[in-house]
Amino acid sequence: MKQSQTFAQEEALQSYLDRMSNLMIDQKLGEKPKDHIRRVAQARTIETLLVLDKDHKRRPLKLLYELGLIDRSNQPIALDNAGLDHADLSELALRNACLRGVDLRATDLSGANLSGSDLSGADLRGADLTNADLSGTDLSAANLLPYDERRPAKLSVHNLKDNASGSSLDELRYTTINPKQTPTRLTNTNLEKATLRSTILGNTDLRHATGLEQEQLEQAIGNGAIKLPKGLEPPKVWEKPIEEQIKP
Repeated sequence: MKQSQTFAQEEALQSYLDRMSNLMIDQKLGEKPKDHIRRVAQARTIETLLVLDKDHKRRPLKLLYELGLIDRSNQPIALDNAGLDHADLSELALRNACLRGVDLRATDLSGANLSGSDLSGADLRGADLTNADLSGTDLSAANLLPYDERRPAKLSVHNLKDNASGSSLDELRYTTINPKQTPTRLTNTNLEKATLRSTILGNTDLRHATGLEQEQLEQAIGNGAIKLPKGLEPPKVWEKPIEEQIKP
């Protein structure tokens, strides 16, 4: 059974690679393509990522990056809501990539180079960013809360906006991370000059993150459960519930 599943995954991946090669060669995808060609590439990419398991998601992303199709300065293919959750993207070099709005829940990004990339609006709940380089990265409105495998919608931005309750407010404001939830790991993560405007940092442990400055925290969304490096203070606004800090 496992062998047949692996074969199906390899077949789906090869089909995607073949299709993208055709788009690159026949439709000039990498040379300022027409909008409908870009949309076809986007649709095929997002569809393929949905059916691939965590062990096969790495290659399509690497291909897009190496072909310059997700370079944030070059009319990139939009990957909003693309399913890269739980993928092994450790040690990948993705400098200046456009990963805006991507689903990166519980993804292994340890040691990855994401400097200068656009991760605005990305769902990074439970991601492993240990030793990752996020210097100069745009993390505006990204969600770095813990991730609950049993209740995937819990602590999502949509849930925080639309379904706030007294119990959830207490949990976000005052408790430590639930052992059954996966925390977003930021040990030795380089956040120098990263944009943290409306970034949801609630419950994160930032004590061993590097390059973090008070000005960045003042732009972020947080709560009393955040652990900060020495010399940095929680902004006054963090006394409000996270839901109240999120702009509609």
